[in-house]
Amino acid sequence: MASPWLSYSVALVIATLVSVTALAVFTTDPGEFRTQDRELPDGIKTASVDALLTFVRSGTRDQQIAAIFELADSSGNMDKIVPAIAKAAIGRDELVRTAAFLALKKLGPTAADHIDVFFESDDINEFRRASVVLQQIGPDGKRFIPKYKPILKEDNTPKVMAALFGLENMGKEALPLMDELIALLDHEEFNIQCAVCRIFERMGADAMPAQDRLVVLLDNGVVSARSWAAIALGAIGPSEKHDVVELLAKKLTAFTQIEKERAMIGLGHLGKKAAAATDEVKKLMIDPSKNSQTRGAYTYWRITGEIDEPLKILTQQLDTLSYKRDAIRRLSEMGPDAAPMLAKLQKELDNEEDDVVELAVLAIGNLGESAKPAIPALIEKLKDDDLLIREAARESIAKIKAASQAQEK
Repeated sequence: MASPWLSYSVALVIATLVSVTALAVFTTDPGEFRTQDRELPDGIKTASVDALLTFVRSGTRDQQIAAIFELADSSGNMDKIVPAIAKAAIGRDELVRTAAFLALKKLGPTAADHIDVFFESDDINEFRRASVVLQQIGPDGKRFIPKYKPILKEDNTPKVMAALFGLENMGKEALPLMDELIALLDHEEFNIQCAVCRIFERMGADAMPAQDRLVVLLDNGVVSARSWAAIALGAIGPSEKHDVVELLAKKLTAFTQIEKERAMIGLGHLGKKAAAATDEVKKLMIDPSKNSQTRGAYTYWRITGEIDEPLKILTQQLDTLSYKRDAIRRLSEMGPDAAPMLAKLQKELDNEEDDVVELAVLAIGNLGESAKPAIPALIEKLKDDDLLIREAARESIAKIKAASQAQEK
């Protein structure tokens, strides 16, 4: 993660050392990358849509994941494909669920066009499928907002919880449900309260009508609920009625780590507006116990705009087993400001843990134009055994290409 940057011309020289086929991958659109992949699991490459649907239902993990991606790229019967992928997205296997999430995001509005039937069913699992589709595609599913209004008033905790999951990424599109959402902050189930806070976080300043009730939850809720209230309050921002920075800064000395962590997330949302909390955040960034250092470094960067000391802390965290993944996530969120860490991130591409490799691949993609020297390494990851790593490589190559083209204009 910290090494001199290679110039564009040097990057091109390096790129020419890889095969012509591999270079062609970088010049294609992301949707065309699949043809450059290593061999797909047995039976997938030549499978019909119906056969792929069977693999999703009862294949091995590799077959399920590969079939999900193939179906997302197909032009087959979406009335069958979307329900199958949605069902996989609420299954037990985490990797299969992740693949289904990615596929639903890729389908976007297309997925939304094929879930009306889920709302017509009395089966709670059917409703969960609808909600998982909407959770992944966010505002693209805004036409379903009216369907959720009566559901949020039902005395059915599992169904309300599923509805909130579907609304999580709607952002300001969920504003018509503001009254119902605020009322749910008084729900006896704290998981309901947490879910509502996540919706308000995505709304940002548009959720200001909920600020008063969130301040109450910040003081009186159980640990999970009040810590999520801190995140939501930070995303909403300050007001004349409430000194949000002071409220969140007080949580930085809380007994539980989760409250400190989420208070810092809230302060990170506030950015420069949270300048008054800089000293307290810095204490956590350099705290010898190390528990708060990763989030502290990120939040300190968000508040001050200073990058050197946060990167120094994240470099140290990256070299530890306990904090490596969080360090990579924070670097990913820093985007181009984390460009000096490119070499360190590239080193993680050889990590033995697939999830670490995937995180590193995605983080490199977020570095923007300065990540060009990593293109050959990312191209190699297009041939990785792990399908999710290959998908991450496609996404990152496309981002670097887009950032490079924007820079050239």
